[in-house]
Amino acid sequence: MSGTQALPSLGTCTRQADEELLTAISEGNPLALEKLYDRHSTLVYSVALGVLHDPDSAEDVLFDVFITLWRAAKIPILPAHQFTAWLAISSHRLAMAVLTKSPTP
Repeated sequence: MSGTQALPSLGTCTRQADEELLTAISEGNPLALEKLYDRHSTLVYSVALGVLHDPDSAEDVLFDVFITLWRAAKIPILPAHQFTAWLAISSHRLAMAVLTKSPTP
């Protein structure tokens, strides 16, 4: 193998698996980001949609949260429960930022 870390199987949805995927992301593995996206995108999108009530804007927030995760991949690995909270809080904060930038009708 060419230095690529093995990833947990797609069927493994444990806290440990999230931590392993975060480690793989910190090593620059885009497949790990894809798997975390598949696992947690519904949460991020739902939080953003609940704030924004606009599917297109919620999708933008979803994209921004995972881009932020990829770019911040060198940060210390969070335990899975803190990672899930980080996703929800990041989604909410970005959605609120969109609201404050939106012109009022």
